[in-house]
Amino acid sequence: MSVSSDHTHSRQWFSSPSGDAWALIRQDIQPDRYRTGAVAADATNGSSNYLFADTHVESISAKSIKGKADAQQNFAKPQG
Repeated sequence: MSVSSDHTHSRQWFSSPSGDAWALIRQDIQPDRYRTGAVAADATNGSSNYLFADTHVESISAKSIKGKADAQQNFAKPQG
């Protein structure tokens, strides 16, 4: 835990020169927080809960989040 552990740093996730958003997401949040079995090497064996601006919460699989990251789809950026 550190002083920066109170929020995500999603503005940085898709700004890496290497283009590896998944690595930055994994450093910042735990997309596989809720899982059964062993931790997968790529951290896709599980899911995490996400709070949306309209106040609903959804459980989203780490595999789905990784797919968005690999496609450079910034799911943290408001659409509009």
